[in-house]
Amino acid sequence: MHFFRVRLLAALLIGITLISVGSTYFDVLAHKHALRNDLARRTQWFGAGLQPLIEKQMTLETPEALPGFLEHLRQYPDQPALAVFDGEGKLLAATGKNLPLKELTPSFLKRPINEGKEAAAYVKTAPNEGVPADQANRGSYKSSPRSWYEYAIPLHDGQRTVGALVMFTDADYIRTEGMAVWRRSFLNILALVVLVVVVTVLMVRWFLLQPVTRAADWLRRLRQGNAEVGEGAKEFGYLMPLANEVTSLAKNLTRARAAAQAEAQLRDASEHVWTANRLAVHARDRLGDGSLFVVSNREPYMHVSRGNGVECVVPPSGLVTALEPVLRACDGTWIAHGSGNEDAAFVDSNDRLRVPPDDPQYTLRRVWLSPEEEAGYYAGFANEGLWPLCHIAHTRPIFRANDWDYYQRVNLKFAEVLVEEMRNTEHPIVFIQDYHFALLPQLVKNARPDARVAIFWHIPWPNAEAFGICPWQSELLDGLLGADVIGFHIQSHCNNFLDTVDRVLESRTDREHFSIRRKGHTSLVRPFPISVAWD
Repeated sequence: MHFFRVRLLAALLIGITLISVGSTYFDVLAHKHALRNDLARRTQWFGAGLQPLIEKQMTLETPEALPGFLEHLRQYPDQPALAVFDGEGKLLAATGKNLPLKELTPSFLKRPINEGKEAAAYVKTAPNEGVPADQANRGSYKSSPRSWYEYAIPLHDGQRTVGALVMFTDADYIRTEGMAVWRRSFLNILALVVLVVVVTVLMVRWFLLQPVTRAADWLRRLRQGNAEVGEGAKEFGYLMPLANEVTSLAKNLTRARAAAQAEAQLRDASEHVWTANRLAVHARDRLGDGSLFVVSNREPYMHVSRGNGVECVVPPSGLVTALEPVLRACDGTWIAHGSGNEDAAFVDSNDRLRVPPDDPQYTLRRVWLSPEEEAGYYAGFANEGLWPLCHIAHTRPIFRANDWDYYQRVNLKFAEVLVEEMRNTEHPIVFIQDYHFALLPQLVKNARPDARVAIFWHIPWPNAEAFGICPWQSELLDGLLGADVIGFHIQSHCNNFLDTVDRVLESRTDREHFSIRRKGHTSLVRPFPISVAWD
């Protein structure tokens, strides 16, 4: 954490310094540019007022009076120094004791002003004859030990150029002003850096270091078994995404500790009880390189609208309680009807999502049914026909041809989805749930003979006479016999199933081994009583 703070402060200091220095540099340039423009403008105004007076004085042809006249014109020390040159570039008079006029004397023009005469020096900015005066005036900055602004104005006698007035204005204050800006900016940068360092240290301490320290303390107490998983979220403060992941990790840690304790107790008591860890190892050993696919009508997680938001809920179902640990253990695929009103918003382009939401461990593939399909296959044929028939309830089963059509259609739709999910899987293992999918085993076997298929019938199987009420009993039995294993809750249901098959279909029934062979395929019939952990 100390190294992190050092790097953070160093990055902030370097960044703030570079930005501030760059900003100050451009501010100084802009400030100097404004001062130079102002200096040039004032010098030009001053020279424009002096030009007619000096021209008049030069026409009097009294050169000895010119220096005194210039001194009279320059009344204040901060006014520009004045120098008057004749057309040959010869200095006639000058004022200003603070400027080295010998060094400042300009070299004049590109060619002689008075044609036919050779001149050793020329007024640099004096115009040629016929050039407008506003185009001839020129100004430039010079630097020696000091800085000044040089501005030249041509002097005329009628149409003839007789010389030039050159003004030298002290510009050293511009450099001084620039240095003052740099000094002020340096103090501002220093104050800003100190403020940023203080605020950053406080922010890191209050909003990062303290929550992380509290979270680390909670994790340490959790590791030692002295804290609850639910206590940790509040310790992270605003780091809630991290809190969710750490809380999930803490739950796994708690479960692992509980499993390890259970395993230790089992070894001590020499008992044989299933735990999540043992189930995972057993599932991986049994599946080998195969993948597990579970098919059911009810999904283990559904997304529904609640108030102003969407909530992911677990439907009340013993099926989810019984099967989800197996799916978690082997990272399998659960194929089910997407019945939640917000389910479609949470799947990818292939109608898949990873569940559970807080700790994804297996894949849920949702199958979409129309309201007509759901009503015909589920509410109609399955719940109004097969359910009362198998329970021998005091309610007459209702079998409609239209419901039977929907039942076949939905079984075929689930078969297509299941085959699609198994496309890139070698040695798939399919576990089909309940009376909603009696036709599915045969459909899957026809498409993937290499798949190992099992179906568990979660409701009783009635005696052969009672099941004979169903108009499509032979189709249902033929579909079920596509499975390699057919499971029921108790042995008497297995006996009834064998009696029904023996009575309805042409097959060889082996009651010693509880198997049925039909069309070259053997199906085992077994009881698998299911239970839940009781604390």
